[in-house]
Amino acid sequence: MDRVSFARVGAVLASADPYSAWYGELLRQTGLVCEIGSESILDDPSEYDVLILCGQGKLTGEQRKGLAEWLAKDGRHVVVTGGFWHGEYLFDIAATGHKYCRCHLCAPEAVSVLAEDCFGGLFFGGEQAKKLPGEVLALDSHGNPLVSAGSKVSVFAPHAGMTGALMAMGRGVSTDLVGPCDGSCYTQDGVLRAEDGTVFLWSDRAQPGEGLDPAFLTPHLDMLREQFLRLVLAGIGRTGLAPALVWHLPENHNVACTVDVECDSSLIDHIKTSAALIARFGLRAAWMVPPPGLPLDVYRTFKSWGHDIGHLYKPEKHDASTRQVKVQNTALTRGVGSELKVMKGWDGAWFGLTRMYALAEETGAVAMLSKGGRQPGTAGFLFGTGRPFVPVTHDAKFQVVEIPAVSFAPGWVTPFQTTMYLAQRIQRFNGTFRFDFLTSHAAESRFELNLPQMLRGLIELGYKAFSPSELAKFELARRRLSYRVDRGQLTLKCGDSVRGLTLLVGADAPMRVRGHQANPARCERYGREWAAIVFDLDARLPVEVEADPRAVA
Repeated sequence: MDRVSFARVGAVLASADPYSAWYGELLRQTGLVCEIGSESILDDPSEYDVLILCGQGKLTGEQRKGLAEWLAKDGRHVVVTGGFWHGEYLFDIAATGHKYCRCHLCAPEAVSVLAEDCFGGLFFGGEQAKKLPGEVLALDSHGNPLVSAGSKVSVFAPHAGMTGALMAMGRGVSTDLVGPCDGSCYTQDGVLRAEDGTVFLWSDRAQPGEGLDPAFLTPHLDMLREQFLRLVLAGIGRTGLAPALVWHLPENHNVACTVDVECDSSLIDHIKTSAALIARFGLRAAWMVPPPGLPLDVYRTFKSWGHDIGHLYKPEKHDASTRQVKVQNTALTRGVGSELKVMKGWDGAWFGLTRMYALAEETGAVAMLSKGGRQPGTAGFLFGTGRPFVPVTHDAKFQVVEIPAVSFAPGWVTPFQTTMYLAQRIQRFNGTFRFDFLTSHAAESRFELNLPQMLRGLIELGYKAFSPSELAKFELARRRLSYRVDRGQLTLKCGDSVRGLTLLVGADAPMRVRGHQANPARCERYGREWAAIVFDLDARLPVEVEADPRAVA
C-alpha cells in the first residue's frame, strides 16, 4: 500500500464578486481542509494540488499562463464555479454569454459522481455554456450543460455563493411580505418578522400529505452544496491524493436537534409543563426570556440542567436599537448571573438584512434563533437550509451562528406529519433540526400529546440533542482551526479547546494521531467512504495526523 498523501487545496474567492464570500461560508460548512483566500493564491499555484475558482472572477494574462503550466503537470486539478473567469479557452468551455437568474439543476440520462436525490433543486446565478470539458453530469432546464468533470478541469456552473447568500440570508426586511391566497399563512400584519425575508415563491411549496397546508419541503441550498462538494471531492480523487474534512457535528454524530422555548407566559405552571415535556427526552433547551425576566430559582434550575437562558428581545415601536437591546440584555444578565449566549426576536421579529446579527454580536451572543416560519404555510426550509450557518455579506462577517428553525409548535401550529417529513429531509443532509414553541402552548392538550410523539420520532431517526449554545460554540471553534498540509501529514491547531472533533480522511489506510494508532471508524458521507477519527484538541496544542508508517509498502 502506498503512503497516504493529503491534497493541498486552495479556494480562490473572486474579490470583485459581492457573492463570492458565501463560497467561503459553504466550504467552511463542509469542513473541507483547504486554504480559502483571494486571487493572491494564483501567484504561486505550485503550492496546491487542487484549485477551486469561485465566483465571477477574471484571470490576468500572467495568471492564465501560470495556470496552464500548472495544469500541464501530473496530479493537478481545477474546479471552476460560479463563473468562467475569462478562461474559456484555457478550460475548454464554450460560453453562450448569458447568465442564470433562477434555474433548476436537472439530471442527465446517466448519473455518476453527483447524488441522484439532489437534482431538481433551485439555484441562482452562474454563467451559461453550450459546451463544458469532460463528462456532463447535470443540465439546466433547457438542456445546456451545467456540471462537468474532466481529467484536469471540472466545472460547476451554478453560482453556489450567490445561491447561499440569497437563500440563507434572505431579503432585507423593511416591509411585509405579500402572502399567498390559500389561507395557510398571513404575513401582511405590519409586524416585521424573519419570515418576511424569504426569497422563495409561494409556488415553491408543496403538500407533505393530503389535506395538509403546503410548506417549504425542499432544502435547495443543502442539495446544491452537496453536489458542489461531491464534484470537488471527485476532482481531488483524480489527483490520486486524499481529501480531508472536519465534520460539522461533535463526536461524529450524523444529525442534531435543538429546541428553544419562548417564555411568552410567566405562569410557573406553563413553564413547569414545558420543562417536563422536553426534560423527559433529555433535551437541553434554550429558554428565551423577555424583560422583566423570571424568578431566580427558575434560572438556577435551568442552569443546573445544562440548559441555555437566552434573550428574547422585545422591540419597541416596531424598531430595533442598540440601546434597547443593551438595556434589556443587561437587566436580564443581572438576574441570570451570567452572560446570555443566545438571542431571538420576540414573535420572530426581524429588521433589515444583518441588523439583528450586529445587535446579537454586541451583546456577546453566539447563537441567533430568529430565522424560520411561525405559521403552517411558512414551515420548512424557508431559508433553503437545515444547517447552521455564519452570516456573511460581501463586506461583513459575524461571529454568530444562525440555527434556522423548520417547525414552530410541532403538532399544534406545524402538523405532526409535516414535522416528521422535514425531520427526514434534515437527516438526509446531516443537518440540525431546530423547533420552537411558546410556554403558553403547554396548556394546549393536542400540543402536549403530539410533542412527545415527535420527539420519539427524532430518537428513532438517530438525532442527538444539543443546546443551541453548544452547537454554536462548537461550530465557531471548528471554524477557527488552522491547517498545515505536508503531504503525508496533516497538522491541526486551534486557539480554543475543542472536544469531540471529527476528522474524516478519504483514504483506506491505518492512521496515526499524535504518534499513536488511531483505529478510525468507517462511515459513508457524500457518496464515499471515510476513515473517521474522533479526538479532543487542546488550545494552541497542534495535533498531527498521518498514515501509519506500517501502511507503506
